[in-house]
Amino acid sequence: MDAKVNKIYKFGEFRLDVADKTLWREKSRIPLTLKAIELLILFVENQGRTVTKTEILEKFWNNTYVEENILAVLVSSLRKALSEKKDNSRFIETVPRRGYRFIHEVEEIEIDEIIENPKNAGITSNPRNNPDIQKHIRLQTIILAALGIFAVGVISVWCYSNWFRSSANQPQTLTFKANYGTPSTFSAVKTLLILPVKQVNTNGRAFDTEFAQNLILRIGSRGKFNVRPLYTVISESTRFALGKKNLTEKADFVLEGKVELLEGNKFRVSVNLLDVKNDSIIWSDDLSETDVVKLQESISEQTVNQILRVLTPEERAQAEKHRPTTIPAYAAYLKGLEKLRNRTDCIAFFLEAIELDPNFAPAYTMLAEARAFGGWKNSPQAIEAKNYLEKSLTLDDSQADAFAVQGFMQIFHQFDWEGAEKSLRRALELDPRNVNAHHWLACWLTIHRRLDEAKVEMEKALEFDPVSPTLIADLGQIYYFANDYEKATELANQAILIEPNQYFAKGYLQRIKEKNKFDRESVFQDLERRANGVNFGLAYINVDPFYDPIREDPRFQAILRKINLGD
Repeated sequence: MDAKVNKIYKFGEFRLDVADKTLWREKSRIPLTLKAIELLILFVENQGRTVTKTEILEKFWNNTYVEENILAVLVSSLRKALSEKKDNSRFIETVPRRGYRFIHEVEEIEIDEIIENPKNAGITSNPRNNPDIQKHIRLQTIILAALGIFAVGVISVWCYSNWFRSSANQPQTLTFKANYGTPSTFSAVKTLLILPVKQVNTNGRAFDTEFAQNLILRIGSRGKFNVRPLYTVISESTRFALGKKNLTEKADFVLEGKVELLEGNKFRVSVNLLDVKNDSIIWSDDLSETDVVKLQESISEQTVNQILRVLTPEERAQAEKHRPTTIPAYAAYLKGLEKLRNRTDCIAFFLEAIELDPNFAPAYTMLAEARAFGGWKNSPQAIEAKNYLEKSLTLDDSQADAFAVQGFMQIFHQFDWEGAEKSLRRALELDPRNVNAHHWLACWLTIHRRLDEAKVEMEKALEFDPVSPTLIADLGQIYYFANDYEKATELANQAILIEPNQYFAKGYLQRIKEKNKFDRESVFQDLERRANGVNFGLAYINVDPFYDPIREDPRFQAILRKINLGD
């Protein structure tokens, strides 16, 4: 008889399930990454013994070079999950210059699950195998769903009654209440990359970009997948010049095609739909039609159906939940995204999208982002951004971008560092490829002087939008903060080459040029003016080397305390 032993460790109010790799506080599951759970298991199974950093790096990264900061981040996430307070370790003790030791008493429970004859199994560690527990879970789910519907109704009524209560000059000041959604165990967001079609015998007529753009509009408006905007697709020559990897490696599915114009003004398109993860073609066909719109509609319909066919039931259910929008609303939204990406005027496009579809949640999210960029704590723009974000989350609380925008506002409007990190991590849980979340997590790390980690996050953002002038410029800013002025200048110039009017890149170059122009009293006057008034980038003084000569001055430390960055 073959028995599977499932170990469960109990310490304090926590329970660690080794087989399921889950951590529980009483009846509540605590969301943690798989790597963090595995690290906790290692600590617990070596209770009382110092587990060295070398041992951890060899076990989990197989001698691959990684920064020790990555390990520190994992340990920090475990401490937060275990509610450990600073300088008061109940569970994980740091052994200086060596590693970590789990110091809490551990109780081990072994539950035998009889695999050969499940009917004889008295106790199981997995509630999915127990009908009584499963019945209880279903009942709980129904109750929670009912409560959730009631809560959404209350929130909707509140939002409606308070929507933009303002005078002509000053919106009503509201307390910022963060929303963190419901933790999930996996990300169901699937990314589709549509490449410009190749042209054959089109009598000089250009179809490549327009045809792909129309497919993006049709498929993207259905709301089931993350369809990459065409501006993130770069040519072979540009990608080579920038040293970027093949974009298809960063998508789940890729649609490629070839269009040909036949006699009688008839179009023929050969399409291939690639499953990147499994390195296979899941759909290949030749379609002909005299009406190009019908042809694009047919390709879009079949692409969506073919992708849904290969998803898991859970992924399919998530995709089917997403609400579609109209093609005109989605077109306005995409135009707004392109403008926002270059930090140019985009608000009119998002407002147009909302006018065309008042329930289009992503448009509210991006409008919130655009307004947040122009504001600061309790400013009219910040209050508008908050209202738009609340409306967006009321419509759909599963948007990674919404939580990323929330994190941005917590960084630059609220100086709520713990809340901001929580929001950005939640965004990446919902969509690990989310550009905004990686971008602003990089900003958060930068402000906290964790520059190597910040570079990694900004590079991740660039993997999914490799020619974004803003991302390239902001990566240059991180190198400036690290005193690598040569690399910072190179990246700023690269951003300006892509977008000649890139405001931030020009500002970073000016900052580098003036880095040695330092007058102590003038600098303090400027800082105090900014700290007592409103200033978007005040948090960066914590890392900007320009302020190194006064970093230990009590006046400088007082300013840091105002933005919750002091000792």
